[in-house]
Amino acid sequence: MKGKEFALNTNPLEAELQKKQWTPPANAVITSANWRGYLATWEIKDGRLFLKDVTIGVSDSKNRRDYVRKSITQELYPGATEVFADWYTGALIVPDGKMTRYVHMGYGSSFDHYQVFRVHAGKVVEHLSMTGA
Repeated sequence: MKGKEFALNTNPLEAELQKKQWTPPANAVITSANWRGYLATWEIKDGRLFLKDVTIGVSDSKNRRDYVRKSITQELYPGATEVFADWYTGALIVPDGKMTRYVHMGYGSSFDHYQVFRVHAGKVVEHLSMTGA
């Protein structure tokens, strides 16, 4: 957002991966830090939501602590450098303030400020700046 990176407390790729019937490979590393098994990078550009990259952790050893990140974007979208997320309708919740309460699972932590983007078919239809109070 405006040249800065933020966490996203929404998973706009989930339905698309289910539709594509994607499952992590056997050597994928899935940890309590990332139960989804993938990291997606997004960009809002010209009022539209784009998927920039999707990576997974993979390991060649039995010690799952040793892994590298591998892009699977070309596997999902051959030839694409970015993908317009026209499948996504919903809210994108971006915590951009100070953490006020930590919860060690999911998106349970609270922040003092959020950016919320309402998206319809990949197009941002509303942008809200909200306090967490």
